[in-house]
Amino acid sequence: MKQRWKYPFAVMTLAAVLTTGTAMPSHVMADGAKDTAAIEEVVAGELPSIGSISIGGNNTIELKQASLSNAAESGRIVTFTLTVNNQGNNEIQFIDYWVRLKSSSGTSFPVTLFAADKDKNRIPAKSSMDFRFYAKVNDKTNLEDLSFNFIQWDFSRSDFEKPIGSVAIPKDYSLLTAVGSKRMATIGNEPMKNGIKRVSVSKNDTHFLPTIYFEMENTGKRGAKLPELQFNLRTAEGLLYPLNVSGIDKETVINPLVKKEVTLTGSIPIDVNESGWQLQIAETVDLGNNQTVQVPIAEFILPDSTKEEVSVGRDYEFSNEDGTYGIRLEELKRLPWEDEDLLTAQVTLKNNGTQSLSIPNLTGYFKLDDAVTVDATIIRGDKVIGLQPGQEITVQYLGKIPYTYDFSDVKLYVQEKKETSQQPAPGVPGGDNSGGGKVEDLIQFVHNSDMMVVPAVGSGQKQKIDDVGRKAQYSVREVHTFTGKTGNIVVALVEVENLEKRFNEVSKLVAHFVNPDGEVYPLNISELKSKVSPGGKALLHLSGVLPQGAETNDMQLFIGQAVKEGKLAGKEDVPDAYIQPLAFALPLEKSEPSDDLRNIEFFPYTLSMKNIGTTMNFLSGDLKFSFDYEFGKDILVVSNTENHKLVIEIEDSDGKFQHAQEFSLESSAESGGGGQPGGGGNTLQLGSHTAVVNINDPELVFKLESLDKYKLNVYYQFQPGQRKLITSKELKWFYTAD
Repeated sequence: MKQRWKYPFAVMTLAAVLTTGTAMPSHVMADGAKDTAAIEEVVAGELPSIGSISIGGNNTIELKQASLSNAAESGRIVTFTLTVNNQGNNEIQFIDYWVRLKSSSGTSFPVTLFAADKDKNRIPAKSSMDFRFYAKVNDKTNLEDLSFNFIQWDFSRSDFEKPIGSVAIPKDYSLLTAVGSKRMATIGNEPMKNGIKRVSVSKNDTHFLPTIYFEMENTGKRGAKLPELQFNLRTAEGLLYPLNVSGIDKETVINPLVKKEVTLTGSIPIDVNESGWQLQIAETVDLGNNQTVQVPIAEFILPDSTKEEVSVGRDYEFSNEDGTYGIRLEELKRLPWEDEDLLTAQVTLKNNGTQSLSIPNLTGYFKLDDAVTVDATIIRGDKVIGLQPGQEITVQYLGKIPYTYDFSDVKLYVQEKKETSQQPAPGVPGGDNSGGGKVEDLIQFVHNSDMMVVPAVGSGQKQKIDDVGRKAQYSVREVHTFTGKTGNIVVALVEVENLEKRFNEVSKLVAHFVNPDGEVYPLNISELKSKVSPGGKALLHLSGVLPQGAETNDMQLFIGQAVKEGKLAGKEDVPDAYIQPLAFALPLEKSEPSDDLRNIEFFPYTLSMKNIGTTMNFLSGDLKFSFDYEFGKDILVVSNTENHKLVIEIEDSDGKFQHAQEFSLESSAESGGGGQPGGGGNTLQLGSHTAVVNINDPELVFKLESLDKYKLNVYYQFQPGQRKLITSKELKWFYTAD
């Protein structure tokens, strides 16, 4: 059935497509990994002392670090560290000292030692020791409002307290580390160099979706068992959002001089200001009495995110609780299909880690011009059940729209569906998101409708499908027009090479011819009866009815992997869509017949004829036509030529006599590789044989008046009534031609 596709036709070579640049700007953003790497060696040391007081001699008590955290219920919790430096020759007992915490308004806040530090007291000579404290303050208290007043217990005084000094926190005090710098911090009792490698931020209609790639390096001499760490994103307004962590847990041990990459992901409401973000690393500390507090270890200013352009083939990353995955948009196309059009996107998923990963339960949807949501069906063609390190698989997104609908921009939302019924999706749900389950947005790609054309490779060039378990290479060998009385059948011979290491079936395909005016002609595809060997080839005959006079020189051939109800179609399935489109410029058809009877080619067959002769009994009117032949076939090519025929025709030069004889084609698999001398009837047998055609016509002597020359015509017959002349040679009656 003839159909018309309304989009402009363009013949594009693959090389041209690769030089067309990027697609429309995406909402996927990053800070620029190369710039960050260039300043990796800028390392900030431990946080400097806020202040210190003398306790006699060269001995001091230092206020090293202070931070504010939100309490579990109300108010805030101040945490700070005091370091006692004993430079003398005798030990110091910390029990002799204490600290009072007051606000600028005079309010006192009781302080408490962390549970882990309560048993500490004696500081040996020539050493230092840290003591960590916490105090609960009100919501309005800031660090710069606090003063730390140190006392020494003195029982000769009425209040038993001897003031020995005070330290206030300066207004410009901050834990923040500058963009591009790394921060030294003690984690797991070992010095750790920490820094941000790169940042990317995508967004959907309701949330920002940041991904932060963080690196920790143990610069100490012993393995560091990580404590329970919490990573938070803090906004310019001071709002704190916990991040999901992939790559470490509280059981992780980082050995000396080992670097560990951590991937942090989160979901931030779209109404939050996206500038001024910070990363906070906090250690969860037990306060006793079933209370914990997050004590900040280090804080980093996040680089300002800048929008990038998404181009086909660019790598991005996302993480879940299983690990870190690479993701790449390979193509996003609009394809003709019956009275609809298809939106198809091919996404490559890669395991970027060093451990095997499960395959995430991906889902998603398309959005046209930020207005119309199109449900997407997810199709996986790879025959894999998990991702090995470095392994890639492809995932197809498929949607349908009216062929009359115009749009400018299209977004692809890639999501993951979790097996839970707790939380709704942060974005707009796609077609596979119904039912119980939480859907999380992973990344969003933006594309332009002008770049959705399927690029066609030039005549004779090959294209691959790289799905694991179905790897194959496709090319168009030849095009043939078989003329009939009411219309022409045009057949494209498509060669499919099996690139797998096992016998494999050729995928069920969908195919169309598309002419320069956008008209679409569906094609029938010959079905193979056997699998293809490793490195072997299959020959598919793709045939369609075209009006007489239709030219194939400027047409394209579209082929795609057939789909039925969201899965790759089987042999008996009637497809309802297709994916992974490939487009080919059709080769020029050889329209003039050859006159070489020794080298008649109709792939995958070859025929050579010799000792061609005619004899006649003029009394009975019996004409005998005979020839020796050698019939061959490429044994590595699997094809279905069950109804195909070779027609050999004798036509007298004056046009009064004509006789055609059909010969079936027999392959080695069908014939056992041989055939009996004499030709086995009207079937061409593989190998060398003799064929004899007997014609009885009592009036023949009166038809052959000149007895001079005749034409020997060889036709390839695709189906009854549809033939193509491939060889024609003029011979003499009653002579034997070599």
